[in-house]
Amino acid sequence: MEVFNLKVSKKRRQELIKKIIHEKRISNQFQIVEELKKYGIKAVQPTIARDLKEIGAVKIMDESGNYVYRLLDETPVIDPWKELKRNFKSFVESIDRAGNLIVIKTIPGTASGIARVIDRLDIDEIVGTLAGDDTIFVAVRDPESCEKIVEKLSSIL
Repeated sequence: MEVFNLKVSKKRRQELIKKIIHEKRISNQFQIVEELKKYGIKAVQPTIARDLKEIGAVKIMDESGNYVYRLLDETPVIDPWKELKRNFKSFVESIDRAGNLIVIKTIPGTASGIARVIDRLDIDEIVGTLAGDDTIFVAVRDPESCEKIVEKLSSIL
């Protein structure tokens, strides 16, 4: 008979998920559910999906060509531009412009992490970001500023 700690805090569960991702090659959310069971924690896939987004975990292709979860901020970087440059080179496929929107295409599963870094840049002309699985919309105040930001972001690809 399995014994589960159903009252584990969200913070504790997320700490364990980070530990699991750091120590194991995790390729899907159900593996995390199974790993948490070893700690006596019962969680369902939708909860894990939300936790992964909140802790900044993304799927990347490893050296074997398999997609595995990784924490975008495993290595703390003080300067968000340095972090953006590192992440752009690894995860961004293209940058385009549509009016006063910047459209950034990323490898699947990495858009929200990249958007979070863009938000941390604290650029006045950027109104906000919206991320899906592999696409980020960056809303910019005016077309002129949009062009300048596209040029700057394109230069770090």
